[in-house]
Amino acid sequence: MATQPTNNAVPSESPRDLKFNAGKIDEFVTSQGWTYSDRFGVKHYTIEGINHLAQQVMSAFGYVALNGVTFTTGATVSNPNEVLFNTADNSYYKWTGSFASGAKVVPPNSTPESSGGVGPGKWINVGDSALRSDLANGGGASLVKYKDSTVEEALDALEDKAGFNAVGRFLNLSELRSAAPASAGIIVYVSSAASTTHAESHVGGGYFESVDNTQAWPDDGGVVIKPATGTIVWKRINFTQYDMQFWGVKADGVTDNAAAITKATNYARDNRIILMAPEGSINTSEMVPIYDYMGICGRGKSEATVFYKTTNNAFEFKKGGVTVYTLDALVGFVAPEFDRASFNMTSFVQHGRLENCMFRRQDLNVNNVGKIRPEVGLFLNKAGACVLRGLTVEGGYIGMKWFNAFSTIMEAVYTKTIAGYGYAGIQAQDYRNGIYYMSGTSNDMRLVQTSGYQYGFDIARLQYTTMTNCTCEVMKALPGEGTCYAFNFIDPYSIVMNTCATEEVEGGQISVRSSLDPSFARSLVISGYLPIGQQSGPTPTPMFYVDGGGLPGSLGVTFIGGDLSRDTRAINNGRPVVSGANTKVVIINSTGEDWQQLSGGTFTRLA
Repeated sequence: MATQPTNNAVPSESPRDLKFNAGKIDEFVTSQGWTYSDRFGVKHYTIEGINHLAQQVMSAFGYVALNGVTFTTGATVSNPNEVLFNTADNSYYKWTGSFASGAKVVPPNSTPESSGGVGPGKWINVGDSALRSDLANGGGASLVKYKDSTVEEALDALEDKAGFNAVGRFLNLSELRSAAPASAGIIVYVSSAASTTHAESHVGGGYFESVDNTQAWPDDGGVVIKPATGTIVWKRINFTQYDMQFWGVKADGVTDNAAAITKATNYARDNRIILMAPEGSINTSEMVPIYDYMGICGRGKSEATVFYKTTNNAFEFKKGGVTVYTLDALVGFVAPEFDRASFNMTSFVQHGRLENCMFRRQDLNVNNVGKIRPEVGLFLNKAGACVLRGLTVEGGYIGMKWFNAFSTIMEAVYTKTIAGYGYAGIQAQDYRNGIYYMSGTSNDMRLVQTSGYQYGFDIARLQYTTMTNCTCEVMKALPGEGTCYAFNFIDPYSIVMNTCATEEVEGGQISVRSSLDPSFARSLVISGYLPIGQQSGPTPTPMFYVDGGGLPGSLGVTFIGGDLSRDTRAINNGRPVVSGANTKVVIINSTGEDWQQLSGGTFTRLA
């Protein structure tokens, strides 16, 4: 029968308690259980329980590998959390026996089996303790494989790239193109479109997502980037404007952006979008093209967004894939098919837009203007319902030129050249085979200005168009030429000029003439005209000249208000002339002298 202890207070000297405690000592020492109960029923750990608890603590805090010694060399294990390497099976072992009499001594050329045995209370294989220890060392990353290398090598590669290409980041679109995504739905960041070093100012970057290319998108070089392999592409996300910098355009005044502009404008043409041009100097060796249903919008026409053409390369306009017309222009509207004579809308640029930009020929000056000036600054070509707004175009022999334009808005457009080195600031003419053809209808020209040309506005057979606040400044004839006019019209068909003016014109103000076989009665109404700072031209020139040429049909020019006074101090500034049968000039409430009437032309002053 088991001894029953007393409930005497501690310490108790009762023989019953002493006998009971003797049994508990044996249970504490030899029991395989983790706890025992004292005479009051309170649980305590046995030696086995204490060992188990120690194992848990050591497992939580790890083991200490004995470096430089093994079972083969011999070693001394002093603490329960020390482990010893066995070269025979490449494993670490821990001594779980007693350390009561001191450290565990392992003789040289031992094995776990020969130096105490393997099992509970003996040597135990601790498995991954070696790995954990090695990983904790400075070179631990070299032990972990990553693709065809190691984690250490991959980390070194990231460090070498100065921060780029780290976890979903790429320096440029070329690097992105070389990275075929493993699956759809991956989002990465690209720092730039075309930077080659991390030290550059990065533009054109953004976020891209990998998507299944079910729509067979081509690689456009800016929005869709297509790796060489696989069916998944990278597509730009999270943007609200189509920035030309997406395609690698750099406004640094150095880079030739011709290829990048081509990629950007091709994408805009194919997707009918407006491109945003960055602020700065955008150099290009080729003409900037504008296509159907697309456009370019800069940051402002005055020195903000400036396109510099660096060569006199001619653009090739095609019909049926064959080049039929070439032109050196700074910027030009390009129809699907170039055909001056066709009325098919494929020969017109429809709904093209150009806004808030400046265009220049690089390095143009008075010493080289005759050699490197472009033939045309802005080539509008044949245009339907286009918009030109907030533009400055410098240096063209002809500032802006079109063959046929209808329903087009031209607002705050300024063409200029070095005075005396340009033929026409604005030219609307389709002259073929000795015949002037119609050059357009129903256009709205507001604040269109020109400077430095022999003819400011050179317009032939344009129909029902309004010109409001249009001006000519510093007009001067080309070397060897004798005639200069601010406004030069041939067969104006219902043209209205409102509050137009000139300043510093070395020649005449307005010339109106007729050509063979006019289609309609010619008429021009001029309201509120004001010539300022009249200058003498190279030869005697009538200030105003209206000549019907004795051709069939009527030609009528009406002036309403304004100041038509001639400055006689300009010695070649001649008296106004009206000439030809069926040619009439009517002045209503305007100052100035009566006109000279020649060859049947008539002049009438109503007030």
